[in-house]
Amino acid sequence: MGEELAIKTLSLELDGPFEAQCEPVAKAFRDLADEAKQALSVVLGVDVEVTEPILGCASGEKLASAVDPSIVIVNTTFSKGIEGKAFFFSGKETVAALVGKVLDAPVEIGDEGLEGDALDAYLELVNQIWGKANLKFSDLAGSAVSTDSFAAYKAEEGGLEELLGNEPLCCAEYPIGIEGEIEGAIMFVLPQLTVEKLSEAGSGPSMDEIIAQATEEAEQDESVVTIEEPAARHDQPVTPERLNVLMDMDMPVYVRFGETQMLIKDVLQLGPGSIIELDKSIDSPVELVVNDKIVIAKGEVVVVDSNFAIRITEVKSRSDRIMGLG
Repeated sequence: MGEELAIKTLSLELDGPFEAQCEPVAKAFRDLADEAKQALSVVLGVDVEVTEPILGCASGEKLASAVDPSIVIVNTTFSKGIEGKAFFFSGKETVAALVGKVLDAPVEIGDEGLEGDALDAYLELVNQIWGKANLKFSDLAGSAVSTDSFAAYKAEEGGLEELLGNEPLCCAEYPIGIEGEIEGAIMFVLPQLTVEKLSEAGSGPSMDEIIAQATEEAEQDESVVTIEEPAARHDQPVTPERLNVLMDMDMPVYVRFGETQMLIKDVLQLGPGSIIELDKSIDSPVELVVNDKIVIAKGEVVVVDSNFAIRITEVKSRSDRIMGLG
């Protein structure tokens, strides 16, 4: 058993590396290091080092037996795209240091674990980091993958072995650090069956390949009308056959009035009557957004049957919208 599979969070050696058939997920976890670094640096307001993860598997029983009072565990389940549980482990010293940076105040974690604002801040931090992982999993699966909000595991409630389950668990531990302040690790944990299903979903053509082919087909097919101006309209567009692979996929679409950035400590202080100023004026059009960041259209807010709606005033070309799906 190689020394490279010794993990810091639980002070144990894993049973072995990810299986070969799980390599797509292993690659996603390796690629996640830079995005986790970015997410932590933005939230904490300082430069955070996140290095390449240690990847391996161990039984739920082995992980449960290695957990002691110095470990903080939060967990959730996948709500879309795939089934299974998800866990996030870290040591109390690392958690206290991270939450202390978020709240800009010293944090001590007693025997009862995180509570109050400290717990809310940590759960929000984990949701931010895991959200980056879900984007990687979505790219891998070719459709949206998401999790419910994380909740804290309470050691006094027991039942950790049952919670972790009997099947092997795949672990991805990232050493993290802030010079002179934090030197620790955070660990993603997924059931091996979930990892295998994600890997199988990623064994076909990648989303980039599908979209590139669909875009080429759309641009070459003369029967496809490109919509550039708000007044342009085509009631019965003819779609290339290969676009069918995209047409049946669910995709979240958001209407964005504006945005801003806030410290988590300020978010936790929000209450009835709080006012948040956005970066758009009242006269600016709202934006229709896909993939969390791609603006495909703009419009104005209207009311239809007592529900909010958006009337499109500007829209990108069809080929640009297809590219936005990736």
